[in-house]
Amino acid sequence: MTKVVLVTHFDPLPIGHGGNHRSYQMLYDLENLPGSLQVIKIITPIYANLILNKKQRVLWKIITALIRTAQRIFGFFLYFFYCGNIPRVLTQIRPLEKQGYRLKFASKLEEYKESILRGEKPVACIIDHPSFECFIDINKKYGIPTILCGHNLESFDGFIYDRWSYEEGMSASIRFSDEYKFLSRCDHRLMISVIEKNILDGLGLYTGYYPYFPVGKISERLQALREKRHANPQEPGLLLLLGSYYHLSTAEGMTWLTRELTRLGNPKFPLHLIVAGNGTSLLKDKFHLPDWIEVKGWIEQDVLDDLFVRTQGVLIPQRLGFGAVTRLSELACAGIPMVVSEFSTRAFERPPGTYIAGDRIEDWIPNIECLAAGKLTGATSSDYSVWESKLTNGLTSIIKEYL
Repeated sequence: MTKVVLVTHFDPLPIGHGGNHRSYQMLYDLENLPGSLQVIKIITPIYANLILNKKQRVLWKIITALIRTAQRIFGFFLYFFYCGNIPRVLTQIRPLEKQGYRLKFASKLEEYKESILRGEKPVACIIDHPSFECFIDINKKYGIPTILCGHNLESFDGFIYDRWSYEEGMSASIRFSDEYKFLSRCDHRLMISVIEKNILDGLGLYTGYYPYFPVGKISERLQALREKRHANPQEPGLLLLLGSYYHLSTAEGMTWLTRELTRLGNPKFPLHLIVAGNGTSLLKDKFHLPDWIEVKGWIEQDVLDDLFVRTQGVLIPQRLGFGAVTRLSELACAGIPMVVSEFSTRAFERPPGTYIAGDRIEDWIPNIECLAAGKLTGATSSDYSVWESKLTNGLTSIIKEYL
């Protein structure tokens, strides 16, 4: 039987965050290709705190501590050797970090290599993060094409974490020069956003486009929400502001909108704005929020689905980053209208049911008022189907070349 390997750092789950949904899409698309294709999944996190096995988590932390210590000691001496030339120092200590990942993924790499030696050579290996560069070494040795299906350009991504009740911004853990070298080693590159694709194309790395759209159980759940919305009245004035506050570009937009709405004072129309998502409770410490803005933080899927049925629509003030591709396509599939920043629609073709607002709060207020009053409509089922049919599936197109 023909085999393909999928190496991902997110569990391919229909319930979860955008990373889970993207990995689920990859797995679903591969498993539903015509013919007999076996998908071998290698699911491993890239951060120690995400590992459930306690012994393995401790081992990863020890490896990380040793590698970082070695980098600092080595870097200290290299700083004087290269007379303070920081780029040269970073270039020299980078292999230590790669070695760290080889040690962390040692068991997975050995299992992968052994399966190849047993004659179970896959036609392709799909990876989704630069940390999996060690798989490329094996692939090149045995003539297996490597396909990168990125969740983001990781070097331009960033996150926020709350440590001892102190909010900190964290830059990406990889430099773009390193990510560029990694990308150049891949046989194929696929990006979820047109913005990222164009950046890499402009820098001389031809990159394909593999947009996100809901599939399988995700699509079924969203279609069920659409039917429930048709069968039940929506609550006047109820709007949602959703996203992970630990993601920098998402947090910037959510902070901007809540700050500006709070500054303007009580609206002249009925409005109940619910803010939900991982880490959004941090907003309570930033502003003295009015009663009509309710911050719920992380909520379970059944609670979120109930809100989706009741809400008049969703606000997406994504003004930075590479768009809000999972939210836009999933809300369109569910028939929920959205007021969105113009920037967020540059990542891929604008889905039906989206209404554009400018970068000033004065541009948002009329749209928010119309949305809260139920005057804006979501995508119809037929409009959504037409929109989705126009999207290309870069991953399956490449895999078919090797079958």
